[in-house]
Amino acid sequence: MNEQTNETTYEIEAISKTEIVDGYIVDVETGEILGVDGREEFRVTDGASAEWVLEKMAYEDAAVLALEAREKAILENIRAIRQKHDNRRKFLEYRFGEELAAFAKAALAGGKTKTWKCPFGQVSFRNVPAKIVVDDNDLAIDYLEEVGELEAVKIVRSVLTSKLSPERREVLMAGEIHIPGLHVEPAIENKVSIKTGVV
Repeated sequence: MNEQTNETTYEIEAISKTEIVDGYIVDVETGEILGVDGREEFRVTDGASAEWVLEKMAYEDAAVLALEAREKAILENIRAIRQKHDNRRKFLEYRFGEELAAFAKAALAGGKTKTWKCPFGQVSFRNVPAKIVVDDNDLAIDYLEEVGELEAVKIVRSVLTSKLSPERREVLMAGEIHIPGLHVEPAIENKVSIKTGVV
């Protein structure tokens, strides 16, 4: 290494914890490539070098899977803890809700406001109008269509390209026609797919 390269390496390593991976200065925490340390660049030239790269990829894939598993376990634990607190909250409202409402109503009597407040929360009163609720979507749709209430039924449409007629598919793929809202993705020969077997 020349003196200038050494200075650059030390400057980068002073900023963050790094390691040299085959000639590249890599941030240990982020995996970001920060520079080149001046040695000859690594190249994939034979089976051994190809295996080395795939082994590194497999390690990173395994690390991602392990982190996803940890994330899932942590989120499940948090959900369980949250559910416990949610159940406790529901119990407290079930147990004391009517008493809180009665107290707040008495405290607000004669005033203009409909909300009693304290540092820990508030008890509010408001009028809620009646509303129609859908219990069974399919049953409701069948009935509404039968009686002609078509404006009340929302129809979701989507394009199924696999259902296009063979003739239309052929001319569309050949570029002989253009259908607004559709385009043809060209075929790719020998598309590269690199997998480590971990994922």
